[in-house]
Amino acid sequence: MNKLLVLLATLLLWVFAAWFYHSKATSGAFCKALPGFSYAAKNLSLSAPETFSFARSGIAPSIPVETKSRLQELGAHLKSNDKSTVDVTGFYSSTEKNSTGFKNLGFARADAIKKVLVGYGCKAEQVNTKSSLVKEDSDRAENIFIEDRVYGGILVPGAALVAKAPTPPPAVSSGFSVAGDGSSFTTAGHFLFPRNSELPQVPADVEQKLKDLAAFQRNDSGHVVELTGEYSKAEKNGTKYENLGLARAASVRDRLVKKKVPQDQIILKSKLIDDGRFNKDKKLLGGVTGKIIKIKTTDTGDDIFKPRNVYFETNSYTMRMDLKLKTYLENAKAYLAKNPAKKAYLTGHTDDQGEAAANQELGRKRAKFIKDYLGKQGVKIAQMSSSSKGETKPIADNKTAKGRAENRRVEILIK
Repeated sequence: MNKLLVLLATLLLWVFAAWFYHSKATSGAFCKALPGFSYAAKNLSLSAPETFSFARSGIAPSIPVETKSRLQELGAHLKSNDKSTVDVTGFYSSTEKNSTGFKNLGFARADAIKKVLVGYGCKAEQVNTKSSLVKEDSDRAENIFIEDRVYGGILVPGAALVAKAPTPPPAVSSGFSVAGDGSSFTTAGHFLFPRNSELPQVPADVEQKLKDLAAFQRNDSGHVVELTGEYSKAEKNGTKYENLGLARAASVRDRLVKKKVPQDQIILKSKLIDDGRFNKDKKLLGGVTGKIIKIKTTDTGDDIFKPRNVYFETNSYTMRMDLKLKTYLENAKAYLAKNPAKKAYLTGHTDDQGEAAANQELGRKRAKFIKDYLGKQGVKIAQMSSSSKGETKPIADNKTAKGRAENRRVEILIK
């Protein structure tokens, strides 16, 4: 009886196996050989019995052990031959769902194989990705779309990389120089600004020229020094200034102010430069250039009677001096000296940050600051009147930082 049961069970298993084999064979996938992997170049030939594959609508490759070894050999070959390239073409069909950031799944699959090769040592620029749309009802699709998998891709040698010309060294100026109107302060040394910083290294010869320039400015108020700081867009600016160029110019200005140069004799500007100006140590050689400008004054002209705003640097009473403002102040001083019946009306304004009473007082202090400044310039106290409007007369939108900066001002009106 037991032998009969064993024989019956064996017979049933044989029948089931025959049915399973027949059904898979007729479906075209069970007994069919899967596509192999191959790559052939002038000095390299690689092959494996089975290629990599992807799930339908998927981009993560399944790579058999032997194929992985061949890809590793290819990656090592590219690494040793850094001018060689490979083109990787990924297959896809229009029925698959593309949920990647790539244009199609072919590019996404090619990129996945690219990452494998880069992981084996080659450079990313040595692997070019392409895609190929395959119609699933075509003869070509028979060896690509098998059941729920997408098999293979095409790996062929690409065009050789063109050797890049050597990068030229950063452009270097002839040295720190401040010159103009017949005067010159020049040396072979430079400021040296670390990347992302406004604080320079200052050689001894540059420091001496700053002392000479300071002595010149202290004895001749008819000139201003225009300092232009350089910066690149790639730098991070952690200063109170709009960019690192202005911050670098301000750091040199502060050195001159410590040497007793009146702050209103120094004008700040900035200049955007190419990031390639930084050397291999990530430092900017130079970074600040200078110019000496003669102030052209007159005690007449309608421009004197137009209202003029004086703005302040953030969190300070330092005026944001430019050439036009400096010229206006010199002209106003000359006009008031020749016309004692005329007066300068100074009105302080603020943004709307903080309490209204505090802003009223802040406006008063700003106006007094300009009054004291003009007094030191020789304008008689009796010819000046200062007051405050606080936050009540904005000229720009207090909802933006730029608008608030424009509202923090002292208006000068001569009449």
